[in-house]
Amino acid sequence: MSPAPHSTQVCLTQAMIDKYGGPIPQTHECKVVNINKTATSMTADWICSGHMSGKGTMESSWADGNRTTGKIHFAGTMQMGQAGSKPVEWTNQMISVYKGPDCGAVKPVE
Repeated sequence: MSPAPHSTQVCLTQAMIDKYGGPIPQTHECKVVNINKTATSMTADWICSGHMSGKGTMESSWADGNRTTGKIHFAGTMQMGQAGSKPVEWTNQMISVYKGPDCGAVKPVE
């Protein structure tokens, strides 16, 4: 059974667009490394250590400045309280659409 798609509004800075080409999930436990960006695509590794440890691969592509598609595939382990670490593997597919230069109440991604 696949989870239902959901939408999230994200405000990007020009620096993020220049570096990654679109929204990239980053936390204090996960970092984007080995970035390879071309004029119309980006690939990178997503390395996590801490509560969730492992490695993911990410890819993103865009044909114009208004729409980006991407995917992250992650495999590793996650701490499950008293049960210890359990293996996890997931794939996240994304579609991003440019809405305009004013983010309104949505704060830029760190």
